[in-house]
Amino acid sequence: MVHQKIFKFRLYPSNEQRQMIEKQMNLLCYVYNKLLEMKREQYKQNKKSLSEYDMNKLIRQITNTKDVHSQSLQNLSKRISEGYKLFFALRKQGIKKAGLPRFKKMENYKSITYPQPQSLFKDNKLIVPKVGLVEIRQHRKLLGKTKMLTIKKMPTGKWFACFVQNCDGKYDVLPKTGKVVGIDLGLNNFIATSDNEMFEHPKPLARLEKRRKMLNKRFSKKKRGSSNKNNARIKLARIDEKISNIRENYNWKVANYLVNNYDGICIEDLQIKNMMQNHHLAKAITDVSWGDFVGKLSYKAESAGRKLVKINPRNTSQECHNCGAIVKKELWNRTHKCTCGIEIDRDINSAKLILNKGLLPEWQDVKPAEMIPLQTTHRKIGLQELSRKQEDSSAMAIGSHLTC
Repeated sequence: MVHQKIFKFRLYPSNEQRQMIEKQMNLLCYVYNKLLEMKREQYKQNKKSLSEYDMNKLIRQITNTKDVHSQSLQNLSKRISEGYKLFFALRKQGIKKAGLPRFKKMENYKSITYPQPQSLFKDNKLIVPKVGLVEIRQHRKLLGKTKMLTIKKMPTGKWFACFVQNCDGKYDVLPKTGKVVGIDLGLNNFIATSDNEMFEHPKPLARLEKRRKMLNKRFSKKKRGSSNKNNARIKLARIDEKISNIRENYNWKVANYLVNNYDGICIEDLQIKNMMQNHHLAKAITDVSWGDFVGKLSYKAESAGRKLVKINPRNTSQECHNCGAIVKKELWNRTHKCTCGIEIDRDINSAKLILNKGLLPEWQDVKPAEMIPLQTTHRKIGLQELSRKQEDSSAMAIGSHLTC
C-alpha cells in the first residue's frame, strides 16, 4: 500500500538567497495574475476557456526570464485550472459560497512549488533550483520518492521546505492490541474515553489571549508602511504561531496515544461548522480545535491500519449507555444519574454510549470497561503525563516491530 506523506523541515537561507527566492515569488505572482486575467478575458470575448495546456504556451509570452524554474511556472497553470474545476464541482453539489480563483497580492504570495525535483540534497544542504544550496535542518529521514517540493515563507519570517512523498505504508502498520475505545469530544475536558480517562486540553488561546490583544492593539496603532508596523506585525504573528504550535503538538500527541493503544476508535460525527454558529461556544470550540484533531486522528488511524468509526451524535449526551433511557441534563450538570442505578460523569457515559453504538461485528467480543463508582469514575491526564504515556506506547510499538 502506497500513500502520500508530507515532511516539513526548517530552512535557513542567507540574506542573498532570501532576496533571490522573494524575487522569484514576486515574478510567479505576476505571472499567476496575468494568466488568470487572460483566462477571464478569453471567456468574456469568445465564451471559451483557456485550458492548462493553452496557459502553458502563454507563459513565454508573459515572461522570458530564466530566474525561475520552468516547472514552477507551469505549476501556476495547473493551480488555476484545478481552481476552476473545484469551483464547478462545488457549485454542482449546491455549495453557493464557492468562488472562482482570485488575483493575488505580492505580499501574500509566499510559496514556490517544484514538481518532481530531480535532486534534493548535497553536502547536507537542500538544492533549491535557481538559488543554490540552502541550509536545512533535516530532523528525520525521508521515507519514499519525492513527488513535489514546496518552499514556503511564514508570516513570522521563518522558511520551511515541504516534501510530498509516496511512501510504502507497510512500515506504519502497528501490531494488534485487542482493544477498542469510544471517545467523547468536550470543552471542559478535551476528550473522555470509555476506559474512564479524561484528557485536559492546554487551551492556548485562553492562556495567551490577553497578550495577543495587547500586541494586536499596538499593531493597529502603528503607522502604515513603517518599520515599526512591520515589527509589530511579526510579534503578533509569533504569538499566533505559538498558539497554533501548541494546538498541533497536543493534537498529535493525543492522536498518537489513541492509535498506539487501540485497534478501533469510535467517535461522534460532529457538524463542527454548524456548532460554530453558536457565538457563545465558537471561541471555545476554536481553541480546542476539534476539526484539526479529528483530521489528524483519521490520518494516523488509516496509516497505522486502525479503524475509525464515526457515529450519529444524536442524544449521545442524554442517553444512558446501560439501559438506553433518555436522561435530560443541562450543560451545567456534569453527572449522569439514571434510574437503572448508574451514576457517572456525563462525558464518560457519552464515551461508553459511543462505543456501544460504534462496535463493528468483528469487535463484538470486546467488552467495554467495567463501571467504577462516581467517586473514582475517571482520572485526568494532563500534558506531561500524556507525553510520558505516548513515549511508552511508541517504544512498545517500535519494540513489537523489531520482534516481528
